[in-house]
Amino acid sequence: MLGDIIISINAQPVSGIEYIQRSLSTATRGDSVDLGYARGGQLASVKVKLADRPRR
Repeated sequence: MLGDIIISINAQPVSGIEYIQRSLSTATRGDSVDLGYARGGQLASVKVKLADRPRR
């Protein structure tokens, strides 16, 4: 959702966009990832299943 901030990937703190890119570059389609995020001052997490990146 617009304004959400990703704070962790698989319980590892996110230090910046480079960390997110590096973490996801080793994952493959069909892998599941636990994302921690902040939304409106509240912390939450969700498990997502990775898919192919959309073509532009």
